[in-house]
Amino acid sequence: MAATPTTNNTSSSPPRSIHYPPLLTSLPTSPPSLYLDLEGVNLSRHGTISILQIYSDTVPKVFFDVRNDSDALFAHFGVRLSGVRDLQLMELAARSPGEPRRLVSGLAKCIDRHAGLGLAERREWMAGKEAGYEVFEERPLREEVRAYCVQDVKVLPMLWRRYEAGMKGDGREGEGGGEGKGEDVADAGV
Repeated sequence: MAATPTTNNTSSSPPRSIHYPPLLTSLPTSPPSLYLDLEGVNLSRHGTISILQIYSDTVPKVFFDVRNDSDALFAHFGVRLSGVRDLQLMELAARSPGEPRRLVSGLAKCIDRHAGLGLAERREWMAGKEAGYEVFEERPLREEVRAYCVQDVKVLPMLWRRYEAGMKGDGREGEGGGEGKGEDVADAGV
């Protein structure tokens, strides 16, 4: 299910109005229903937010590496995220006991290793990634950019299922750290 807010604005200035479908607050919370991704040029307090799909403070939200997204949302709009689960941290927590935990993995590596995409889907995703961030500023969005954005978020539920299972110890990669261990790590607290 996809719910998208309407907005009168496509730049990094504060939106004049955002309206969410009433159904948004009744979405299931386990597993989370909202998987999000922001795009922009130099996404952070110093860059722009070009694409923001949805926000709700009552429904758990899932991002991959929420750091820049959170920074940009707060700096540009004063939005303080809550109820966020970070898939990058879930992947770290779900690793097998013998795997190093010193560095986090990027989205491309996680998609390649864990999303279960076919070769054609992976190529399509990588082609969109190579276009550069400036394409997110263009209006109207090119079809290939729109398709990339959809695919970028579409893989997140696949990764969620994989890492959630790994944190509980029933994942395909090993024990993953035991029941509940990932709960503290995956809740980004932002």
